[in-house]
Amino acid sequence: MVKEYETSHTAAESAGTNATDMNNLGNAPFDTEADKIWLTYVGSDEVYFSTSYFPTHTTTGVERSMGQTNIDTSKPFFVKINNTVWQSARIYAVTDSDSPDHPITKWAGEIIGLAPTSNYQCDFISTVDMTVLFSASVRTLQSPTADLGLSNTKTGGRPSSPYSTLKTSIAQAVKKLEEDRQRQKSSRREVRAKLNSLRKELERLVVNISSTGGNDDKLKQKAQQSTLHMKQADEAAAILSTQIETIEKSQTDETSVYSKCRSEIQSQREKHKLMRSEISSSKYNAERDIQALRMDSSSLLQKSDSRKQRLNILNSKHESITDANAKGIDEAQRWESGRDVKRKERANIQAFYTERLHSLASQIFEGQAALHAVCIAIETLLHAQQEIFQNFSPISSSQNLHTYGDLISENSGTTASNYPWNSSTTPNNVFPAANSYSPMLSTVVSSIKTGNRTRLRSSSMLSSLSKFTQSSDEGPILSTVGKRLLGWDDNVENSSGPGSRSGSVGDPKSPIIASHIGSSTRQ
Repeated sequence: MVKEYETSHTAAESAGTNATDMNNLGNAPFDTEADKIWLTYVGSDEVYFSTSYFPTHTTTGVERSMGQTNIDTSKPFFVKINNTVWQSARIYAVTDSDSPDHPITKWAGEIIGLAPTSNYQCDFISTVDMTVLFSASVRTLQSPTADLGLSNTKTGGRPSSPYSTLKTSIAQAVKKLEEDRQRQKSSRREVRAKLNSLRKELERLVVNISSTGGNDDKLKQKAQQSTLHMKQADEAAAILSTQIETIEKSQTDETSVYSKCRSEIQSQREKHKLMRSEISSSKYNAERDIQALRMDSSSLLQKSDSRKQRLNILNSKHESITDANAKGIDEAQRWESGRDVKRKERANIQAFYTERLHSLASQIFEGQAALHAVCIAIETLLHAQQEIFQNFSPISSSQNLHTYGDLISENSGTTASNYPWNSSTTPNNVFPAANSYSPMLSTVVSSIKTGNRTRLRSSSMLSSLSKFTQSSDEGPILSTVGKRLLGWDDNVENSSGPGSRSGSVGDPKSPIIASHIGSSTRQ
């Protein structure tokens, strides 16, 4: 703000003052001081300049003493371009008649023969004392026409040398001269064509005049036609004037109608603007409401989506729980049905084994009865043997006993029918198992050695199970043999219990009976 104030104040103070030099011009005009030169126009190949007034100068012999014979001393200055005296500079005097005291002679001129887009150093030198009045660096503009001739290739900021300046100036002058010649040739051809056309027209008119000759009737007819045409033209002009008058009168009416229509249009336009503003405001409000409703709907949709997701999750959980319950019920039913099947199987097995136990108990009873009969037979045999042994002396009885035992053992071909007792106390149809074991019993009995042992005593002859006592080292052979041969053991009675062995007792494939039979055969 302070800088603007200082600038405006300085400009106001320097108003009306004269310029001191070219670097401090102020706002003083050039034409009020002497010996001032300035450029007014810079073109592509010319530069125009103007000057202020110059004091009265007299021609002296300075030019000849300096050898400058080509300088026009009638002018107060001359022009140098790139330190070369430029002869193509035209300087002419201009009289200023606006001076109140007396007319002042000023100078103006032009510098021609320059090349486009070239840098030049222009110096204005006084012819009085050869001092530089004004110096400026100028760059010409680009040529508006297509440049087909010699072009200036120097594009630097420094001016060219005098030789190159003159060379380019001469080339530019030659080029301009050639252009002028071409233009002259083209204008000459145009003039020749126009001259030929005028000659033909003249010949045509001459022929027409020669054809008419001195015939006045044709001329009179033409004059009458001309007068008729004039009358028709006057009538048409009168008609046109009346039409113009009516149009001028109607223009006022049309102007009033136009003003009315314009006012109506303006009012309608204002109404249209008002309605448009109302529509825009209502549209804005509606869009705002719609946007709010859309936001509400989007929030509701989001909530509904979240609720749906939650519902889906709960449904999936419910389905999983239902499936789990159904699976649990099915599993419980399956286990219950399995337990029922197992109960039935166990009941069937228990019934089967109970029936089997009863049958085996009856078979055991029958076997015990057969065994008891066998034991009685064995006791009878032993009594018979004792009676035979008592008939001999003690020494001979032992030898005979040994010999008799050898005879009995060697007589292995003796069958059960040759014995003094019955081979079976029960019929074959009552206890077939005892019949199957009878050969084995006979073999066992025949293999018993009777030597070197004392008499066995019966503990009870009438008991259901006969037992023997002895004082020798041999154990109760017959009781053990009877049990082993028939497959009975002390654990048979407990085989039907819950802790029984694997395999039934009465089954021929049972491991219990098989083990008893194997052990008996090994013994």
